[in-house]
Amino acid sequence: MPDILEFLADFCCDIEQEKNELSEQLQAEREVCQEAEEERAHLASRKREMEEAITELEARLEEADDHIGRMEADKSSNQKLIRDLEEQ
Repeated sequence: MPDILEFLADFCCDIEQEKNELSEQLQAEREVCQEAEEERAHLASRKREMEEAITELEARLEEADDHIGRMEADKSSNQKLIRDLEEQ
């Protein structure tokens, strides 16, 4: 009978130790998940910032293209005016 009690006591200790190890592992995995979630949120915020910057840069580029178009039209008009004046 003492052998069975000893076996059960050892078994309970083993189970308790395994439970503690699993609890520690679970806590470590929770911390990793929390860090991953924080990093995901940070990256999502950074993505939004980058998308806003891209939108702003695209608008500025479009404005610059329009300005260049107007300048080229003015240049052509001025060149024509110069040719007309030189022909007189």
